[in-house]
Amino acid sequence: MGGDILLHKNNLLHLKTGHPSGVFISWNKKTFGEKRWHVEYGFPDSGFTLLYQDFKNEHLGKNTALFGHYNFYFFKRALFFRIGQGVAFASNPYHFKNNFKNHAFGSKFLASTLLALNFKKDAVIGALGFQFGASVIHYSNGNTKSPNTSVNVFSVNAGLTHIFEEEPPNFEIDYTLTKYTEPIKINVVLRGGVNQSDVIRSDQHPFYVISVYADKRLSYKSSIQFGSEFFFLLI
Repeated sequence: MGGDILLHKNNLLHLKTGHPSGVFISWNKKTFGEKRWHVEYGFPDSGFTLLYQDFKNEHLGKNTALFGHYNFYFFKRALFFRIGQGVAFASNPYHFKNNFKNHAFGSKFLASTLLALNFKKDAVIGALGFQFGASVIHYSNGNTKSPNTSVNVFSVNAGLTHIFEEEPPNFEIDYTLTKYTEPIKINVVLRGGVNQSDVIRSDQHPFYVISVYADKRLSYKSSIQFGSEFFFLLI
């Protein structure tokens, strides 16, 4: 795959010196209707994607990422939308002496989000098929450590697919969906984390979030929620 860094901030200009290149390796497991959500969401795939990306920039270096993903299909399963979330390892993060120009990655480990839209044709020659499309990959550590300008990469990709099942899958299962309802539920959620200001090498501070909300399911896939969140930052 090959692509380009999307400039969402001007202080990334010096990090855009070439077109990033890389490779995806993905493993997918198909669904066949054993569970209701398989049918409700059009028999999606679940799986993992391993990514290696070279930014073609000495300050950014190279990233390796592992995602858990889902593929959601459209147009008789010829087109799929992939959404994945995972962890990336940056080979050359910011260092105040050795790599002070890398304002994008302040830590070696980053959260990463993958969005992709691909056309796919399976079993063109035996079990071999092909796919091609475009993706956007986001890298950020959520400001747990500064600097964290983050990087978004737009890429185009093409590759081969291989089906390991001996029989072609059947996605036309006769499945009767019953009406799904639930009473209103009250939810309380406690979350927390660590955050650092945009001032490089400043102190890290813990924070907590308390959420209280009512939840009403309208259908199997839809609900409405109403409530409040309280944020506490310990300094």
